[in-house]
Amino acid sequence: MAEHQIRFDDGVAYERMMGAWSRLAGGTFLDWIVPRPGLRWVDVGCGNGAFTELVVERCAPPRGSCSAPLRRKSPFTC
Repeated sequence: MAEHQIRFDDGVAYERMMGAWSRLAGGTFLDWIVPRPGLRWVDVGCGNGAFTELVVERCAPPRGSCSAPLRRKSPFTC
């Protein structure tokens, strides 16, 4: 039996599927860990940057970095 692989080559489809989930789960995660303002963050595998945006909005980092291992750039990547 062939293994089904989930791939997102379409930024709109990725945002529809993962962006909403990332914001919901990310908000819950930040509520749980209660990070103090001003910490530096690195978001590895950031996808479309939805969680990174939450961190910037809620945690006021002085700087941060994000990366996503995509084969091609998309306006939906951080």
